[in-house]
Amino acid sequence: MQTILEHKQQSYTKEEQCVIDEVSSTYKLYDFVAAIICTRNAFNLDEIKEYILGTTRPKSYKGLKDIEKAISLITESISLNEKIRIVGDYDVDGVTSTYVLLTVFEALNYPHISHYLPVREKDGYGLNPDIVANAHADGVSLLITVDNGISAVEAVASAKELGMKVIITDHHELPNELPIADAIINPHQVDCDYPYKSLAGVGIAYKLGQALISHFKLKPAPALVARIQGLVALGTVCDVAPLVGENRHMVKTGLGALNKGALPAATMINSRISVGTLGFQIGPRLNACGRLESAETALEYLRTTDPNTLYPFKQRLDSLNKERQDEEMDSIARVNAKVEAMTTLPDIIIDIDEMAHESVVGLVAGRIKEKYYRPTVVFSRTIHGTYKGSGRSIEEYDMFQSFKPFLHLLDGGGGHPMACGLKASTVEQIHAFAKAVNEASSLTEHDKTPKIYVDKCIYNAYEYDFNELEKQLRLFLPTGAGNSAPTLLIKDASLKFNTKYAKNHRISEVVANFGPKSIASTLWNDDTLPEAGDYTGDITLQVSETGWQIKNIYLAI
Repeated sequence: MQTILEHKQQSYTKEEQCVIDEVSSTYKLYDFVAAIICTRNAFNLDEIKEYILGTTRPKSYKGLKDIEKAISLITESISLNEKIRIVGDYDVDGVTSTYVLLTVFEALNYPHISHYLPVREKDGYGLNPDIVANAHADGVSLLITVDNGISAVEAVASAKELGMKVIITDHHELPNELPIADAIINPHQVDCDYPYKSLAGVGIAYKLGQALISHFKLKPAPALVARIQGLVALGTVCDVAPLVGENRHMVKTGLGALNKGALPAATMINSRISVGTLGFQIGPRLNACGRLESAETALEYLRTTDPNTLYPFKQRLDSLNKERQDEEMDSIARVNAKVEAMTTLPDIIIDIDEMAHESVVGLVAGRIKEKYYRPTVVFSRTIHGTYKGSGRSIEEYDMFQSFKPFLHLLDGGGGHPMACGLKASTVEQIHAFAKAVNEASSLTEHDKTPKIYVDKCIYNAYEYDFNELEKQLRLFLPTGAGNSAPTLLIKDASLKFNTKYAKNHRISEVVANFGPKSIASTLWNDDTLPEAGDYTGDITLQVSETGWQIKNIYLAI
């Protein structure tokens, strides 16, 4: 696919340039490295210091709307020995959110705590009246949602009618109507002063847990603290929350805890844990449980510590993940065939795959979005005969806000700027919705072309000490959504190619020489590159956990 290489020369105010100069001098950084760090931290010297040096000190929970109400409700329930139930979600964010609060109640030594993770096909997403009724039948007095609940108007009303108390902790965008809960902790609320709006569900659950620990003046065992830190990192990365501000600090701390064995279940999958292993190895295996079996399987796996039990358990997760991959690939092939047959590609691709399992359509939408660089929604038919859709977007299209005016055409929906979940009863509803959102689209051809944003063009490599530069670029780690690794464009590198093939993969081994530096990288399945030989071209470079990596190659014509 064609890409656009973009590099804009940044201009700074006098005050901003003073901050850049101070940061460059204080931390002995190249000017452009200091400038990127300053920009990403809004030129706030305190935030910049934490970004560079790191911190293990958690941000205060104060400022989160209703957090004190929630603490009072939980304290009251504990004093009355009432039953409390946590209601989570079936994805990694929901499972880790649930486990975080269970760990906090473990630290409180409170016995009357239970949890429920919805079964995707039976319960659908989030809190519903049946879950409420079952909790009431079990004698539960207080419900606490994690990673869901902000749209559960009917379910919360049902709970209140039954005399139950409800605390909602959620991070999803606000719907038009909020449930009448006893407390709602969601930083997207207009009157919420908390500065970090992009926390994942597990981040919100952690803030509630942090407030409880502070209220009861607890000193949890180091192992419990490390477990919570690891869970927050896992859920935040797997929900693709932006790695900026508090999220980045929590993930950085959590990675440290995970690599010291805080979650044996995670290190059973990979002993060296990074953002990449969380997002592409551990997360998919846990998500496969919620997609094809039960999220309880994922939670049970995370809670397991005995190596003799973990190994066969991990093999079970591997098997589920393979099954999920096979179903995903079959659906991708079906949807892609229909998209390729379209005479005109719409701005927003919306398709129905009647044969797809509802658990994989989000993954399918993501793959189709990547191939065509269009916002994409894929619907599947549920066992009840209705339709569930999952969407994935591009940076240039806020899916939640763009879809919001047309949700009345469906049975409902919600989500984030980059993802959504939708419900419909009929195919006609979906067609009407697709027509409306495409007619309203203002995406340009430029918007619909993937971009590679260059942070620095280097014309003369001899001007830089690349060992020192690598050290400085490692300051950006952990990188991920919202905090990408800085991209360097190196001009006129000498390139040597060698290509191998294995299991239907094209593996391009590339060695780039430019001035004082030589870098070897492997690029996968890029058929635009020559199979062998010596060439000259421009390359983009990034620094990852493993060092320098060639990301893109532009051969001289």
